[in-house]
Amino acid sequence: MNRGGMAVVHTPHEGPEYAARSTIPPSLKLTEAESRQYAELGCVVKESVLDPEFVKELQAETDRLLADAAGLTPSTASDRFSGTAFGYDFEPDHSPTARVPRVRRVTRPDVRSAAFDRLKRDDRVLGLARTLLGTNDIRMGNFKLNVKASHGGAAIQWHQDWAYYPHTNDSLLAIGIFIDDMTPDNGPLQVFPGTHRGRVFSHHHPTRGFFCGGFRIEDTELAGKVPLKLTGPAGSLSFHHARSVHGSDWNNSGTDRRVVFLEVAAADAWPLTNALLHTVDIASLQEMMLCGSYSGQVRMESCPIRLPLPASPVQGTLYQIQEQMETVSFSGKAVEKKAPLRKSHL
Repeated sequence: MNRGGMAVVHTPHEGPEYAARSTIPPSLKLTEAESRQYAELGCVVKESVLDPEFVKELQAETDRLLADAAGLTPSTASDRFSGTAFGYDFEPDHSPTARVPRVRRVTRPDVRSAAFDRLKRDDRVLGLARTLLGTNDIRMGNFKLNVKASHGGAAIQWHQDWAYYPHTNDSLLAIGIFIDDMTPDNGPLQVFPGTHRGRVFSHHHPTRGFFCGGFRIEDTELAGKVPLKLTGPAGSLSFHHARSVHGSDWNNSGTDRRVVFLEVAAADAWPLTNALLHTVDIASLQEMMLCGSYSGQVRMESCPIRLPLPASPVQGTLYQIQEQMETVSFSGKAVEKKAPLRKSHL
C-alpha cells in the first residue's frame, strides 16, 4: 500500500477468518526484521518455506512439463493448448528436433499439474502474502514458471511489474518460489532496493513510442547503483513489490535455475488494463480469488502510473514484448558479481 509516496506494510486483520487461515508454524512466519526489510527495500527472501518432499514433487512436475514440450514449435504449441491458459514460450534457439527443449517460460503450470495447483493455494505461501498485503482477500494475477537453462538461459531486462498492469492501488506483489537453488551465478532475480517508493520509469520505445516492457538502467538515475540478488535454497520464497525495479541476467552457470512466480493483489485493487485478464469484469476477478472474498469495493489511492499504451506491436509474454527494446542492459555476457540477498539482508 502507498500513502503519500511511502510504502506501508499493513498489520494483518485480526479475527476468526484470518486466524483460521494462519496455520503456518511460527518459524515460517515473517519476523519483524523481515517485514521491515520488505517495507524499506521492497523485497525480502524467506528461506526453506516448503518441505523437501513437496520441493521434489515440484521439481519432478517441472521436468515433466518441460519434457512435454519436446517436438513442439511455437505454432504447434499454440494450436495444442488453444482455448486454455496454459502455454509454452521458447528460447529463440529452440528446435523441435533437439533432445532437450529450450523453454524459457511455462504459463499457468497449474492448468496441467495438480502439484502446481496446490502450490498456488498453499497456506505457507499465502500466509506470508497476507502478512505483507495486510488482507485476507487475495486475488491471483498471474502464475508462471520461468526457466533459465544452464549456459545461457535468457535474461529478463529491467522493468517494473506495475508498468504492465497498473491498478487503483499498489497492494500488489510477486512471490518467487524457488524450484531449484537460486545462486548468485545462475541468473537470480535482482532488485534495486527502495525503488518501490519511487517513480514509474518509462517502459516505452525511445523513438517509436510503443510499450516495449523494459528500460536500460544505464539511462536512468539508477546507473552505478548496486542491485540486490535474491538467492536461497530450493523451497525458499522471494517477495518483491509490484513497483520495484527488477530483472535477471543470463544464466552463465552450469546449473539450471527454475522459479515459479505467483503474482497477487489485494482484492480491492482494480486493474486499469486487461494485461492479466482477457476481460476485466467481476466474474473474471472472482475466478482468480485465492483466499478470502471480493466484496465489490474498490480502493483508490494516489500512485504514479504510466499506462502500457500504445501497446507493443508484438503481443505475448514479457520476453516477447521485451524483444522489441532498442537496446538492453543484459546482453548475455557475464557481469560483475553482486552481493546476494539472503533472508535477513538489511
